[in-house]
Amino acid sequence: MIWFNWQKFFTSTARWILGLVVGLLQGRWVLLTPPMLKNQVLFKGDGRKLLTLRISSYYDWATIQEVFVREEYGTEPFPINDEIQFYYSELIQNAQTPLVVDMGANIGVSSAYFSNTYPGAQLLALEPSESNFSLLSMNTEGLGNVEPLNVAIGPDSGFQKMFDPRLGNNAYRTFGADEHFVGNVKIMSVQDVL
Repeated sequence: MIWFNWQKFFTSTARWILGLVVGLLQGRWVLLTPPMLKNQVLFKGDGRKLLTLRISSYYDWATIQEVFVREEYGTEPFPINDEIQFYYSELIQNAQTPLVVDMGANIGVSSAYFSNTYPGAQLLALEPSESNFSLLSMNTEGLGNVEPLNVAIGPDSGFQKMFDPRLGNNAYRTFGADEHFVGNVKIMSVQDVL
């Protein structure tokens, strides 16, 4: 018998329907597909974009909700937003390429968001987990300004052990004596990334 969490199913389905209606009314990103499907299709409510992201878990679906539907990675609510938009526009007007570094890019949801938000920028998407990196590569394949790198970020370049604290596919770390050892991961320093 397969165990199924009905409460999580109904909660996520209700959240999906509410996000769909609100997003269409406000011209924002909406999820056209229900949460149980592996290919999630996003639609920009103003009719300009269609985007498909492959997921592997409920955590990935929740991340899509967080990043695209609720736009929690957007800068609009912050006082520094005008400054960010000004510098982005200035760089583009001066034929320079802004750089966005997505450290811990997971499956590429935030990278896809930043690619659509800042189409003139170059994005480096860093992800140490092999399984997440596989989805990251698939999810950013059609985005010409995203370069996925299978590395972790650290103070010095080299290699380090990676652990899985069993908190979902978005919680890998390079420390933890009592956690499940996953393997060695390549580390790049911020200086080497830039």
